[in-house]
Amino acid sequence: MFVTHVPLTEVPEGVVNVHGDTHQHRAACADRHINVCVEQLEYRPRRLTDIRRLARELLGEDPAPSGTTAERLAWAETKERR
Repeated sequence: MFVTHVPLTEVPEGVVNVHGDTHQHRAACADRHINVCVEQLEYRPRRLTDIRRLARELLGEDPAPSGTTAERLAWAETKERR
């Protein structure tokens, strides 16, 4: 994971960019970006372990759904339970 304030325009292969700053907007390459702005997380803090789980899923073979980061975190948690 690369943690940055603004989203990277190019994310190296095998890396997920965890960022803030964009608030309501999604990054251009949202498949390997995790936006941790409060608006994307339903104004709730999240555990780093949950962010890391989502990052692992984003690097996997199944495409992640579009949606807020909170929705994508729920998707990753559901996948792990299977």
